[in-house]
Amino acid sequence: MKKFLTVFAVLALVLAVSGTAFAAKGLLTGAGIKDGTLTGADVRAHSLGAGLFSASTRASLKGVRGPVGTAGLNGLNGSAGLAGVAGTNGANGAAGTNGTNGAWGMDGAQGPRGFQGDQGWQGDRGFEGEQGLQGDQGDQGVQGEQGLQGDQGFDGQPGPPGVPGTSGTAEGAPCTVPGGTGTFSWSDAGGGVWTMSCINVV
Repeated sequence: MKKFLTVFAVLALVLAVSGTAFAAKGLLTGAGIKDGTLTGADVRAHSLGAGLFSASTRASLKGVRGPVGTAGLNGLNGSAGLAGVAGTNGANGAAGTNGTNGAWGMDGAQGPRGFQGDQGWQGDRGFEGEQGLQGDQGDQGVQGEQGLQGDQGFDGQPGPPGVPGTSGTAEGAPCTVPGGTGTFSWSDAGGGVWTMSCINVV
């Protein structure tokens, strides 16, 4: 108990000494305090923490362990834990033995008709066959349209001189008709035929 009071006294004096006095005299120890001069009334309640006491002093302050308390209520269920990391793939198992052949199954129903395949490549040309019999003559076809006129042909060679003809009537020669006197006029009637008429009759 004397040692305990000594520690209290030292701490109380350290807190009460001013900065100047502390710097001049240094830290007070139990030897500088008279026994019985400091009591618990001189120290403010709860002003001294357990860290201010030595280990031996803290050990001497421990009392007898109390009885075991009653069990507390069960706590609330915790939240679900996070999903675990996926495990690594296991090693491949040993190969199994071959099974026995099963019974022959029944024929299945006929499936739908498939799509037409692509046309195959053209084969080689076969040998030429014998000439067949001549068929009946077909009906005459419709006459086609008249073709375009061809280019004019080259001039033919000059023909031989003709037989001298009898003296004819010249264009514009005078003519006499019942209505008076006029002049002859020739006109091409086509096909090598010429006609003569008396015109300008007065």
